Amino acid sequence: MQKIVFSFASFKVPIIHAQLAVRQDMSTVIQNNFIFKQWVELGAWQYQTWGSEFFDGLEPLHHAVVVRHSRNNGFFDSTLEEIIFKMKPKDLLYYGVSTAYAVESTVRYATDMGYTKLQLCLMPVLRLLRNSI
Repeated sequence: MQKIVFSFASFKVPIIHAQLAVRQDMSTVIQNNFIFKQWVELGAWQYQTWGSEFFDGLEPLHHAVVVRHSRNNGFFDSTLEEIIFKMKPKDLLYYGVSTAYAVESTVRYATDMGYTKLQLCLMPVLRLLRNSI
């Protein structure tokens, strides 16, 4: 995986890492359904704790941009929209561990923002790529 990230970086492709992480007091978690209530009960996704950290091999490079969000959608409660707007990209490529939740929600929101050239790259596909490099 790191080879893929290094490849993008070597071509000066901007990389933004979105990290699901909530305040340690859980005060920013809107408990409007079972899963979010469970986050609070379990103390899940607290910033700088197990579960919110990047997986080995997926850590941001030292010069990468990292935005934190507090819901499944990477744009929710984050600066992702402003950062992408400033970069003025033609295409967006998304990949991630939580494809069915965070990645898909983020891609759907980007579509609502008007982006039409979106690439959704699923983790199993990236694992295949990694194994072939």
